[in-house]
Amino acid sequence: GAQQVRDDIRDHGFRAACAKVPVETVRQLAIVGSESECLDRISEFIDNGVTLPVLQVGATNSQETIALLARAQKELG
Repeated sequence: GAQQVRDDIRDHGFRAACAKVPVETVRQLAIVGSESECLDRISEFIDNGVTLPVLQVGATNSQETIALLARAQKELG
């Protein structure tokens, strides 16, 4: 659980702990891909009841990502 993650970070570093996170878990929580794929994933979150998504921009081109989020807000309401 959470304690194991904290222990892994303490003992082996953040990157090593992240490497233990299953890819499927990342896919369930992250929004990555083309613009249309990202909009589809945001729609899925909204359809599943998310009313206040908290998004962290981690892309190499953050300006482009912010523009995508602005378009998503207009399209998805």
